[in-house]
Amino acid sequence: ELSTAPDYVRFAALNNAAGALLNCYWTIGNVADLDQALLLWQQVIALAPLSSSNRADYLNNLGAGLRARYTRIGNLSDLQGAISAYQEALALTPLDSPARVPRLNNLGNAFSDRYSDTADLADLQESITAYQQALAITPSDSSYRPMLLNNLGDGQRSRYVHTGSLTDLQDALVTWQQALALTTPNSPSQISILNNLGTGLYDRYIYFGDSEDLKKAIVCHRGVVANTPPSSPARAIRLNNLGAELRLSFVQTGNVSDLQEAIAIWRESVGLITPDSPAWSAYTNNLGVGLSDYYIHTGELSSLQEAIAIHQRALEPMALNSIDRATHSTNLGSTLRARYLRSGDSTDLDNAIVVYQEAVDQNVPDSLARASMLNNLGVAFSERFARTGDMIDLYKSISIYDQAVALTPINAPERATRLNNLATGLSDRYTRVGDPSDIQKAIANWQQAIAATPASSPELAMFLNNLGIGFRDLYSRTRDLSDLQNAITQWQQAVALTSPSSPDLAMYLNSLGNGLLAKYTHDGDAADLQKAISVWQQAIAMTLPNSPERVARLNNLGNGLLARYALTKNLDDLYSAQRNWEQCCRLGLDVAPAVVITASKSWGASAAHLANWVEAIKAYTYGVQTIEQLFRTQLWRTDKESWLREAQNLPTQLTYALARHGDLAAAVTTLDHERTRLLIDALERERSDLDLLPARGYTDIYQHYRSIVGRIIQLENARMHTEKLPPDF
Repeated sequence: ELSTAPDYVRFAALNNAAGALLNCYWTIGNVADLDQALLLWQQVIALAPLSSSNRADYLNNLGAGLRARYTRIGNLSDLQGAISAYQEALALTPLDSPARVPRLNNLGNAFSDRYSDTADLADLQESITAYQQALAITPSDSSYRPMLLNNLGDGQRSRYVHTGSLTDLQDALVTWQQALALTTPNSPSQISILNNLGTGLYDRYIYFGDSEDLKKAIVCHRGVVANTPPSSPARAIRLNNLGAELRLSFVQTGNVSDLQEAIAIWRESVGLITPDSPAWSAYTNNLGVGLSDYYIHTGELSSLQEAIAIHQRALEPMALNSIDRATHSTNLGSTLRARYLRSGDSTDLDNAIVVYQEAVDQNVPDSLARASMLNNLGVAFSERFARTGDMIDLYKSISIYDQAVALTPINAPERATRLNNLATGLSDRYTRVGDPSDIQKAIANWQQAIAATPASSPELAMFLNNLGIGFRDLYSRTRDLSDLQNAITQWQQAVALTSPSSPDLAMYLNSLGNGLLAKYTHDGDAADLQKAISVWQQAIAMTLPNSPERVARLNNLGNGLLARYALTKNLDDLYSAQRNWEQCCRLGLDVAPAVVITASKSWGASAAHLANWVEAIKAYTYGVQTIEQLFRTQLWRTDKESWLREAQNLPTQLTYALARHGDLAAAVTTLDHERTRLLIDALERERSDLDLLPARGYTDIYQHYRSIVGRIIQLENARMHTEKLPPDF
């Protein structure tokens, strides 16, 4: 019938059929309907003469169909075709035609889509221009005006994000406010505009930090969520965004109710999507961050446990090369490390290192993000070194901190903390290895950190404390009193800057005590010794009974009491010192091995001084057990020797105490074990080469070597009772 109908009838019928198919597509989602609609419009356009009054309509409809298919499939050629169709339709539309406004809007939308795909700023400019042209010819009372203003605001904000021009953001906010004033309360269009206005206010808060903008953004997004039905596909993302703003409000104000609301909102947003959703990992990660914050604020362990489980779930569906995986791995690492600090379970610290390393290995292009990830990994290695004494971890931490500092801009607020961490690692290596260049570099890094830290920063006291430690270590090498006085000055400033209720005050008091004792040792002023004992007692009173920090503070107080005993000969001071050292060794065996070695030597020597051999054996045994544990964990021979130097004479002193107590068999075992330890390690390290001897014609030498190794192992492992020893032992 259409073949004999007039052209205008055939064209109208084809156009209407295409429109009906497009409506079917929007209703059912069958792409075949959309494809058929596009074919019909292309037929109409091919058949209609260039002078046809309806040609612009057909072109506009074709553009709408092509853009719909681009949105569904993502083929950029469809979007290119849509832009061309819209441009041709506009060229055929008279300047005074009412159809010009919606067609300009359509063209603006298509350019906006292409900008989102290509990030070509020229497309964004074209989009904004189209919206502005549409607004210029739209009456103030037109129903199109709010939509056009909303779209223009989107374009202005996108340009702000692209260029950083604050003028664009301010213009977007004004545009959205104008659009909002023209809409009906609680209408779908008003909710969309309100959502965009809230996003713009949030952006301005991030730019300026004005809490009023954050409050207004939260009000906007609360209204949006309240008017978004549970079945709406937009509800999950709107909940997620509101949760992010509420968490920021908590960070700014400390109001825990904001954080609790954020957590509840994130729970709902996660519940609205499935694990195969592209947004699943992001929303789940945010929930984990909120729970972690809640743990930090309240100490509620169940929140931390849930945060760890949530972060693990967030990572499960993510591809290994996902751009966001590094961030999610970092968050999981931080929660695992927090649980380690709470429970002391080394498995958590080991696992934190694994996921931190995974984050670093992602090689994220953002250098600031990578610097942060490197810093986190360095901190974890430093903490494991402090726990195990493994020098490999210390060397790794220093190398990683060095990379983090190199990637951090000079004016970045994070730079001071990273300089501090690098300095601390260098200082620790100086303590173990004794290279003077390490302590000089450490002091220089601490001084840079302090120079870059505002006087009002809560971190300044910590940096001053650490610089004091650096000067004290330098004094230990130079014996220059000015170095020691510098150290004491830094510690006094740190104490003066710290609130009496701060958990860090105990650390700074402990450091000040160390300085005062060193000054007493240098010039003999008893007032310095009294002050040292007093500040250590204050520090211990402020330290939790099971805190790893308590270990060193108990040892230091013991040293101060010993010094006062030497001055006054009051045995009560010596007995008190011994009890402090005993507590130190008992608490620190697993968490502070270097301190335990030092304390066991002081405790054992004081017991030997009183001829209390039972107590001396107990004290020295702690030290020998610790050095055995450390020796087993070291890979490098030089590190084993480093720890043996730290514990020099401990086995000999234990042997002597055992002999004086009358336990000669145990004394012999202890002495022989110490003599064979490094020899066995040397033989084990060289075995791979020695195993090649038979093939090279040296079978007799190899057999002699095996005989010696067997003898050493026998001596090491056998129970050394005198009645079982051979006559020629």
